[in-house]
Amino acid sequence: MKKITVLVLILLSVISLGSISAKASSTVTIIGPTTIHKAKNSILTTSDILNMYSSNIGEVAVSVDEFTGNGNIKGSYLLELYATDGIDLGSKVVTIIVIESLPTRIKAVGDNKNIYTNTSSTLSQADILTALRLTEYILITDTTQMWILNNQYTSNAANPGSYFYEFRLVDASGYDNTFSIQIITSDAGTLPDPDYVYTPEPGFIDQAWAVIKAILVWLLVIGVGFIAYKFIDAKAKKVLR
Repeated sequence: MKKITVLVLILLSVISLGSISAKASSTVTIIGPTTIHKAKNSILTTSDILNMYSSNIGEVAVSVDEFTGNGNIKGSYLLELYATDGIDLGSKVVTIIVIESLPTRIKAVGDNKNIYTNTSSTLSQADILTALRLTEYILITDTTQMWILNNQYTSNAANPGSYFYEFRLVDASGYDNTFSIQIITSDAGTLPDPDYVYTPEPGFIDQAWAVIKAILVWLLVIGVGFIAYKFIDAKAKKVLR
C-alpha cells in the first residue's frame, strides 16, 4: 500500500512539474518562420538562420540541429531553437527544406513566401515569382500576368529591414489571386567574399566518363557523316543512270 501511495505521489509531482513548465514556456515567444527553404548549393549558415529569429526574453540559440552537414542534400531537416532568461524557457521547432535551386540573389524563403536577401542586390519581379513558384506558394503558367499592388521593397532594397510586397496574379484558366509577402533585407551576409573557392580535381570516374562522352560524340559525328555520304552517293548514282 505504501509503495502504491509513493508511486501516486511521484506521478502527481511529475504532472504538476510538467504543467508548471508548460505555463512558464507559454510566456516565451520566439518570432520567425516555421519552415525555411534553401537551395542545395547556396550557403546558409546556422548564424544566418538565427538572425531570422528573435524572442521576447533575449537571444535565440539552437538545441537540436539536424541541418548542419546536410545543407547541400535535398530533404527536410529539423532545427529546434530555444530562448531562456534563466527562469522561463521557450522553444520552436523549425523545418529546413533543401531544394534544388532558388534565384541566386535569394538566401532563403521563410514559410514558403517571405524572402530573405542581402542589401547588395535588388530582386527583380522574376526572382520573386520564381522563388515563390519553387516553394509552391504560387502557381505560374505560360499565360500568367502580374500586377504589383504595393511595393515597399524596391526603393528600400539597399537598407536593412522588412518590407511589404503585394501583387496580383491572373491567368487564362481563371486563376486570380492576391498575395502579400515580406522581403527581409540584411547587410551583405555574415560571410565576406571568399579569398579562395576550392574546386576538387576530377576523379578517375569523372575522367573516364569524360573520355567515354568524347568517344560517343565522335561516333555520332562519324555515323551522321556516313549516313549523309550514303544518301548523297545514292542520289548521285540515280542521276548518273
